[in-house]
Amino acid sequence: METTHLINGIHHVTAIAADPQQNVDFYVGLLGLRLVKKTVNFDAPDVYHLYYGDETGNAGSILTFFPFGKGSQKGPQPYFLQLSNEPIEEQSLFL
Repeated sequence: METTHLINGIHHVTAIAADPQQNVDFYVGLLGLRLVKKTVNFDAPDVYHLYYGDETGNAGSILTFFPFGKGSQKGPQPYFLQLSNEPIEEQSLFL
């Protein structure tokens, strides 16, 4: 039996950042996003993993950052894209 999995959209996008406080100040203070979760990077537990999104943290609204500090060479590649096979509401497709 063949199963087809559809990709319905982006779950979240992750990037590398420098200073964690400047990151929060920009995304929360200036852009008005909500800091929906703060954890640590499991590969580098001395580094935060910051999650921003809409007021309910809906899939498709999430941006995450690893603030490794200025000029740091450690950490994963700077771009990461998580796809979702969960249904995405039509209005969330238009920003």
